[in-house]
Amino acid sequence: MHLDRAPDVIGVAPPARTEPRDDDLVPLEACAGLDAAEVGRKASVLAWAAAEGLQTPGGLVLPASRFWAALQAAGVHEQARYLAAAALRLDPRHTADLAGNIHAALECSPVAELARVHAEAAFRRLSARPLVARSSSALEDGRNAAFPGVFLSRLDLMSAEALAEAIAACWRSAFSPAAMQYLLRMRTEPIDFSLAVLIQSQVQADWYGLYVSADPVTGTPTPVAELTREGPDALVGGSAAMTRARQSDDTWTIEPHEPALALALARVSELASRLSARVPGHLDIEFALPSASADPVLLQCRPVTPARASRARRAATTRSDHFVGRPCAPGVATGIALVSGDTAPGHAPRIALVERLTTNDFDLIFQHCGIIAANEVSPLSHAAILCRELGVPLVCGIGADAARLAGSWILLDGRSGVVEVLPRPPAAPDSSRLQEDVLYVADVELALLRLARKGPSVGRSPDRPLEQALARQLGAGRSHILTVPLAPVEVQQLTSITQRRGA
Repeated sequence: MHLDRAPDVIGVAPPARTEPRDDDLVPLEACAGLDAAEVGRKASVLAWAAAEGLQTPGGLVLPASRFWAALQAAGVHEQARYLAAAALRLDPRHTADLAGNIHAALECSPVAELARVHAEAAFRRLSARPLVARSSSALEDGRNAAFPGVFLSRLDLMSAEALAEAIAACWRSAFSPAAMQYLLRMRTEPIDFSLAVLIQSQVQADWYGLYVSADPVTGTPTPVAELTREGPDALVGGSAAMTRARQSDDTWTIEPHEPALALALARVSELASRLSARVPGHLDIEFALPSASADPVLLQCRPVTPARASRARRAATTRSDHFVGRPCAPGVATGIALVSGDTAPGHAPRIALVERLTTNDFDLIFQHCGIIAANEVSPLSHAAILCRELGVPLVCGIGADAARLAGSWILLDGRSGVVEVLPRPPAAPDSSRLQEDVLYVADVELALLRLARKGPSVGRSPDRPLEQALARQLGAGRSHILTVPLAPVEVQQLTSITQRRGA
C-alpha cells in the first residue's frame, strides 16, 4: 500500500501525483494508524473503532492525496494552498472569490476523469448496493468546530457513474460558499483543506439514530437520543424524530414507548463509553440499528461542540402574545420575524420564519440572528448544531402560529422555547453580526501594519505592488497567486501607512 503525503498547507509542497493507481483506495480498517490529515477525522475515528472490534460499515477511503491530485489536475493546487494560508486574513470578499474560482475549476474534465477511474475501482471492490460517498475532511469534527453538514455526502449510489459524480462533488464541497462562510464565522485555524472520501455500502437498518452524551440545549450531562425509520440522513438533515429517549440512572425513558429499543440504547451507551477512549469529552454519535436486538453500527462520532453565547440579553418586557415551541439552540435574539424573500427596514436584525430547517438552509442561519421553524426539527440535526456554534437561537414546532409572527418585532429565547411578540421595537437592536464583520477588517489591518514595519519602499513598484506585498506577508509562496485586487479601502490604508513610514 502506498500513500502520497498530502501537501503542506504552508511552505513549498511537492507536486501531487495525478495518475491513479490500484492501491489508491485504502480499506477503512487499514487507516487506523494513518494521519487524520490524509484520511480525514471522520474516517480516522471509524478506522480506530473498526480496529477495536466495534461495528462499522467498513468500506474504502480515497485519501486526501487524491483530492490534491484533483486540484493539480484542475490547475488550482497552489491557489488552494494560498487560500489555506490566507483565508482569515484577506478581505472576506477576496476569500469568497478565490474559493469560488477553485470550486469552478474542479468541474473540469480532467477532474471528472480522475473521479471516474477511482469510482470504477471502488465499485468493483464493494459488492453491496447502494453505496454512499462521504466527505472526510481534516477540518471537520473538531472540538470547537464540527463543520456540520458543510462538506458533502451522497447516498443511494447505484452506478459507477453516480459514484464518480459524488466523488467530484465531495472534492468541490471543500470550497463551497457554505464552507467559506463557516470558516469566516468560526475563524477555525489552522486551515487544512485536505479532504478524503469515504466510500461504503449503505447500511440497511430498522432504525437510524443520533446520540449525544449531554443535552445539546441545556448542557446538562444527560444522554439524549433520537431515532427514526426514515433513513440514515433524515435526522441530521432536519426531519423530526419518530422516537425520543433520555437516559437517567442507566435507565432510558423512551417516547413513544418502544420496549424493544431499551436494550438497543443500552448498547449505544456502551458504544459511547468505548468511544470515549478515542474522542474524550461529550460525544455526538450517529448510528444504525439493523434490528432492535442487534449491536449498533457506528456511522460517525465527533465531539459535542460548545454553544456560543449570544450577545443579546433578555430585557424586561411587557408580555403580550407569546408562543412556546421546542428549544433547539440556546440564546436570546430580538428582531423582525420574516418569511423567505421579505426584507427588514434599514439594518434591523432579522429572525427567519421557515416551515422546516434543513441542511440546505445554511444561508438562512448565516444571515439571521435567530430562526423559528414551524415544523419539528431535531435538536441533534446539522442545522441545529450550526445554530448553536454560531450563537443563533433556534426554536421549532411553533406550527400554524408561525404565520402570525410575520412582520412583528419578537423576542426569541432558544433555551426556553418561548417566542414573544414585542409591543414596540427594542431600543438597542442586537449588533452581533456587525461585531463579527469588524473582526474581519481588524485582521486585514493587522496584516497591513505588519507589512508597513518592513520599510517605506513597499508600494513603490508599478507592477501590482500592494497585492504582491500583501500576498507575501500573508504567507503566499508565489505572490502572483493573489489574482483579485485589494479593496479600495485596503489600498488607501496601505498607501497611508507606507507614506507615513517614509515621511
